[in-house]
Amino acid sequence: MSIKASRSILRARAALSFAVVLLAPARLSRAETLDIAALLSEAGTASPLVAAARSRTLAMQSTAPQAEALPDPMAGVSFTNVGFGPTAPGDDDDANLSLMWEQELPWPGRRHLAGEVARRETDEAAEAVRTARLDLRARLLNGWATLYRADGAASILAHSRGLLISLIETTRARYESGSGSLQEILKAQTEISRLDADRERYRQERLGAQAMMNALAGRRDNPVLGAVPDLPDLPEIDAEAQVTAALTGSPELREAVALLRREEARLTLARTATRPGLKWGAAYGYRGDLDPMITGSFGLTLPVWRARKQEQGIVEASHRVDAARLQAEAVRLNVAAAVRDLASRAERAATLTRLYADAAVPQARSAFEAAAAGYAVGRSDFLSVLIGFNTLFGYEQEMVVQRQERIEAFAALERVAGVRLIPAGDDWTREEGK
Repeated sequence: MSIKASRSILRARAALSFAVVLLAPARLSRAETLDIAALLSEAGTASPLVAAARSRTLAMQSTAPQAEALPDPMAGVSFTNVGFGPTAPGDDDDANLSLMWEQELPWPGRRHLAGEVARRETDEAAEAVRTARLDLRARLLNGWATLYRADGAASILAHSRGLLISLIETTRARYESGSGSLQEILKAQTEISRLDADRERYRQERLGAQAMMNALAGRRDNPVLGAVPDLPDLPEIDAEAQVTAALTGSPELREAVALLRREEARLTLARTATRPGLKWGAAYGYRGDLDPMITGSFGLTLPVWRARKQEQGIVEASHRVDAARLQAEAVRLNVAAAVRDLASRAERAATLTRLYADAAVPQARSAFEAAAAGYAVGRSDFLSVLIGFNTLFGYEQEMVVQRQERIEAFAALERVAGVRLIPAGDDWTREEGK
């Protein structure tokens, strides 16, 4: 073996030894990491979406007093003239200037029932606030998981790129010694270009997630969010226990139940429409020097078209109650199914993460190291090294994706079941003020 070839082989071995060192993932500085708890707290007070839901609830709180108030009275003035010539009050017994007042009185209890309908609508609006807060939390946690995947992928890509550069040095050394080919160098350079394209794709994905999270937090500008080097380890999920919790905490189910309560109140109100309404009035007639005329009146609004009006209103309200009850049952079934599905997704992601971390990635790394070492001394071909590299790279990327999917499944489960599972930020599963 010539001296030039021996030096080339030594350079190849040194390059591969350096490449093995590059396989260890880098750690991001804690000072650069994103404080997700602080961001969640900020979003809870600054989010325009939650603020809008709160404002709607405050608006609805003013509807019950309006519904329970008496109808506005009617006041009027009239003048009675005798004949076509001008007369003044007192010039004739019938000539007078009258002041009138009329007031409608709904059937006793009807105003309270109308207020009850308004209060049920307010309950719906209050549930919408809780739903908005849970939705905001889930979207921020999803963005957090997306940042983790983008940062984790970028870290893997950076190390993999360094590994390929070292592999190119090894391939070039073999080529110079006459034991390699130019095609192998070009293939390695092609893989570097592919990694660069992936790195740009993840960079853009991170920018998109960052913009979304800043908007959700009510930030008008778009500050750079810190890195997410890791995600918390979460416990296993008892699917049936979460189903039980969801039957009382699910925002969709609570809204459906609030809708049912509102329709039941409307049905009760509709049944009172068959009762007559009351009206009373009074008038004072001024007649100059003559004694004034005092008039009192009392009347009823009779439901004479009851069969075509009030009773049809009762039928309509009854069907609305049936529809709301069936809708609540459908939501209950869908929520239970969604909780079981999300629990399954979370556990599947946990299982796959363990398989990648404990078996697939270490085995792929060992296979790649063996192929790279063999290639450096001419005992393995370039294709085996490239296959080992792509296998290891794919497994490392997939392990990051599975950790992201587990967090996303937990975030979706929080949103669906109305429970707090991820130890980050305040507890937004409760009603406001509790």
